[in-house]
Amino acid sequence: MSGDPDDPRFGAHPYAADAAGEDDVDETDAWIDALEDAMRERGRPSADLSGLSPRQAARLVHRPLDADDVAVFADAVPTPEGVPVVHLVAPLLAAAADGPLRLTRHGYLPGPLARGIGAAFQERFGATAFDPLPTVVRGERDLRALLVARRTAERAGLLRRVGNDLRTTRAGRAALGRSGPSPLLPSLLRAFYRHADAWEAVHGHVGPCVREGTGLTVYLLARFGGRPRPARFYAERLLRAHPDAEHWFGPVRGSGAARQRTLVDLCATTLLFRLAWTFGFASSPEGEERPDAFARPAERPLVRTPLLAAMIAFPVGAGADDAHRGTA
Repeated sequence: MSGDPDDPRFGAHPYAADAAGEDDVDETDAWIDALEDAMRERGRPSADLSGLSPRQAARLVHRPLDADDVAVFADAVPTPEGVPVVHLVAPLLAAAADGPLRLTRHGYLPGPLARGIGAAFQERFGATAFDPLPTVVRGERDLRALLVARRTAERAGLLRRVGNDLRTTRAGRAALGRSGPSPLLPSLLRAFYRHADAWEAVHGHVGPCVREGTGLTVYLLARFGGRPRPARFYAERLLRAHPDAEHWFGPVRGSGAARQRTLVDLCATTLLFRLAWTFGFASSPEGEERPDAFARPAERPLVRTPLLAAMIAFPVGAGADDAHRGTA
């Protein structure tokens, strides 16, 4: 992962401004068709892929954090208010900064701290359809989002566990205390991506989905996320671009339309919410920040946020065609 927030590619990307008409959906589908073709071919950059060569398209899909000629990730960005993962991690860094937090004998956060963070998170963001709060919250074990966020912070080197003591590291203190660009979000994203298999005990069979779907998720949000769209808009196209995506989630019951609906919901939950929404790349449109807890995740609308442009540049890519038309 590389990048410098002062690099002119950051904050001045050719991110797409969605067209006012309805034909942009056809354009999106044509782009996915071109991507499918590119994955089977080798050759020169394609106008249908906004200048990406088939080889670059393959790296974007399969190795996004190692493809600097396709996607450049900043090492430090300002941390905006309202990023869900920060609301989970920052209280932990602060609580463990002055002295070690004593975990339970099973390795979980102290109950009062976990319940307090969970209550504040729910008050700020409401109940989430993809990680609902249980009726009774006893501690961290009942709060999957918090458990994953804490383990991500450990793998990012922001927290260190020694035995049953949890301490904020020097890097964690530095990230927490910065008023300007901070490595907090980039380091958390890197750890979440590189250690995706570690979350399967919490979220199920998600490792392959995160590894193979992250690059295309952020690319599609950059290119087509300027207007509210239901999460299924992205999930359906992610599944089309990955014909073998069924292995992402392990055995999926059902057949036909019911099976496809389940796959779309799983894809939307993992990549659009646990990844893009949690890390602040996408958000609910204004006025819909606290959605119905029983709403189907795939039907919830999302828009990209300014953080996406601050954190990820596409030197040859997202929205290039629109930029040449002067609409970026």
